[in-house]
Amino acid sequence: MTFHGHTRILERIGQLEDSEMLILAKVAYEEGKNSVNYLESDPKMFKFLQYQQNKKRGKTLRLYKDYLFFYSMEPPHDLVTCFPFNSSFEIYSKNN
Repeated sequence: MTFHGHTRILERIGQLEDSEMLILAKVAYEEGKNSVNYLESDPKMFKFLQYQQNKKRGKTLRLYKDYLFFYSMEPPHDLVTCFPFNSSFEIYSKNN
């Protein structure tokens, strides 16, 4: 996990122990969904996640428990940042 990722979890998700943050980052990466999961079932969600992915070149994203988690593409896939999904999706939906 990067320092920035650590800071963003504290700021946006809440106070967690370092070990809890690492577990959250790992579970979100393994169980979270990316844009391909929505390709056929929800085109608007697919487009939104592709839009977010394209804004952060060289990163991969996962949607997990109402947050978008961004990871480095190369192993060990360090968490780079996270932010709330709902507010971002609302803004995107108004503009597209």
